[in-house]
Amino acid sequence: MMLPIKRTIAVLACAALLCGCGNVIGSDDGAVTVTEKESSAVTVSSATVPTETTPAETTAPVTESVTDTSAATSAPKESSTESSTKASSKTETTTTAAPAPVVTTAPVVTTQQPKPQTTKPPAPVVTTTLHPAPQPRTDLPKNEIDRFFAQSVFIGTSVGLGLKSYVESMGKGYLGDPLIIAQNCYGLYYDEGQNGVQYMLNYKGVTAPARNIIKMTGAKYAFIQVGTNDMFANADMMAQKYITYINGIKSVNPDLIIFIEALTPIYKAREIGYLNNATIDGMNANMAAYCAKTPDMYFIDVNTPIKGADGAIAPQYCSDKYVHLTNAAYKIWMDRVVATVSNLIALEKAAENAVAAYESEKTVETQQAARIAVAALDLSALKNSLNARIAKIKPEKKKVVTEPEPAPEQETDTGSSEPEPETQPEKTADTEE
Repeated sequence: MMLPIKRTIAVLACAALLCGCGNVIGSDDGAVTVTEKESSAVTVSSATVPTETTPAETTAPVTESVTDTSAATSAPKESSTESSTKASSKTETTTTAAPAPVVTTAPVVTTQQPKPQTTKPPAPVVTTTLHPAPQPRTDLPKNEIDRFFAQSVFIGTSVGLGLKSYVESMGKGYLGDPLIIAQNCYGLYYDEGQNGVQYMLNYKGVTAPARNIIKMTGAKYAFIQVGTNDMFANADMMAQKYITYINGIKSVNPDLIIFIEALTPIYKAREIGYLNNATIDGMNANMAAYCAKTPDMYFIDVNTPIKGADGAIAPQYCSDKYVHLTNAAYKIWMDRVVATVSNLIALEKAAENAVAAYESEKTVETQQAARIAVAALDLSALKNSLNARIAKIKPEKKKVVTEPEPAPEQETDTGSSEPEPETQPEKTADTEE
């Protein structure tokens, strides 16, 4: 009779342990579902155990437990009502004396507290800016910008798939029809197929890591935004993983110019573990610093303009109350990208023209102008090349044209001087009369 009862309890205990383990299930867009413990899973109802016993054994204990509990509960109710009435009477006496100190302390609180409240809230908003917003160049022909993007490839995750849909919605010919290769759940950890080839990048039927995919495209420029599906550690560790990923791409594509697009913010209520806006901000700051000191690397801040005052994504820019974006957000994203590219094209053209002018004229003035124009460029192979061209040429000294010295002035007779007196011949004896 007792053996079935033990088995039933053992089965229930195992079920409780399984429910308590908690399974983590990754969704297609990086969402995480965690099964929590439920107290009902470990509760053994009185109807479960008696199924293996006789009705005679169950009636007596039940009635005894009921009478005991009723007796035990009836007494505290009377005492609790008495204590509650006493407590209420005490509260009535204390409330009458309370107004006097409240009136005296209220002015002190209202005059001291507003100062810290007005200075603290702006702090998290100010720290969100990573890179100054570039102003788009309107003096460049459209075909120059389109030609740039026609030689580019965009690499991304499911957020990148949304960007692809937005670019396609702008119509044929938009920005030279850039190539966008993105994959659901793609990330730094999945680039080599650790989580299955279904999460790797695919181009024209070939599944391969990003370094090989970019090589296949023949792109000259790459715009990369990955990392949202890799938030399993702090920002510093994630940045190191990102840099290793970039180094792998550069090893196969040494002449590639890379633009790192900032990770976009997450919906506040969906933050979990390392997947939060603080980690995202730290990751972006690390990658911005890396790009600033690495040749042919540029950072584009597409995070700050779609962020709200709380540091999370603004509701109007989030399509699913998680990490994915609306078309309004993608428009801001691409406006930032176009502004960055147009400024880069303009600066590079100005530097190349200035160096060419120096090579032609070889003057000190054109040399100085060339140096200033090249100094405006970020670290790049082009900057090194232009500086080398400047160093090869020495400015020619200006030829000083010497004017002939004026001939000395000759004195001329102006007729103003008095005439010399005539000399009279001396008288002699022969001349006397």
